[in-house]
Amino acid sequence: MRKTILLLSSVFVLSACGSSNNVADNDETTEESVEVTTTIEVKDMESKAKELFGNDIRFEINEEVSTSDIAEPHTEYRITLTDTSIAEANDRIDSNQGTDGDLEKIRDLREKTKELAQDLDNNLDAVVTDYINEVDNIYLLAYSQKNNDIIPIVE
Repeated sequence: MRKTILLLSSVFVLSACGSSNNVADNDETTEESVEVTTTIEVKDMESKAKELFGNDIRFEINEEVSTSDIAEPHTEYRITLTDTSIAEANDRIDSNQGTDGDLEKIRDLREKTKELAQDLDNNLDAVVTDYINEVDNIYLLAYSQKNNDIIPIVE
């Protein structure tokens, strides 16, 4: 009788050890899947940004950002434009000399930013569109979350 209990106890202990190894293997597989999924989602977001704004952009992702507009830590998908005509149009608008064409360019950028923000996974993350001038000043053109335009689209 003791041999049977001892044998059953040994089988039970070995079974428990075997299960924990399988759990560890499953965790590793899950981590790899999450990483691959995230990479694919980032590539999709960058591809869509290039589709909307053209290939002549810089695309970057900043995680755990807190700003005066969004205090909670969130991810920002930043599109930096290199087209100087956008910068010139924005400068004219800021100095009250903007034309209807200038206003339309900026409105169009904000619409594209909003469209890209619709693909975000949650309501907290944001898409930012900006440009950098010759002296490395950053000018914010559009800033949208999935359900909120932080810089409003003026009609």
